[in-house]
Amino acid sequence: CSDAINRAWPTADKHHPMMGLYRELLRAEGVRALVYSGDNDAVCSTIATELWIWDVANVTDQWRPWTVGGQVAGYTAGLGPGSRLRFATVHGAGHFVPETRPAQALALLAKFLDATW
Repeated sequence: CSDAINRAWPTADKHHPMMGLYRELLRAEGVRALVYSGDNDAVCSTIATELWIWDVANVTDQWRPWTVGGQVAGYTAGLGPGSRLRFATVHGAGHFVPETRPAQALALLAKFLDATW
């Protein structure tokens, strides 16, 4: 999130829907994606992120909690073919998840990279 980047971004590109591109990427063999949202994010709400990802793919791996140190750190669901799109919430995190919940952010990345959901 940067005002300088937002000002420099071509206006004509700001309103082009990207859902088709995301769907195409998810159909490509070996491509996986992680989308996460802090549940206290006042900039990009979890609800808005959910609406966006549901427009990209269907839930194929139902919602369930994920934990760090025995505590629920958020909830996660897999979407699309082979659940290659992973959406996760991070409890207590704001817009900058690694800044507000560093342990959970590291665990989230590790789970995604290791495919240990």
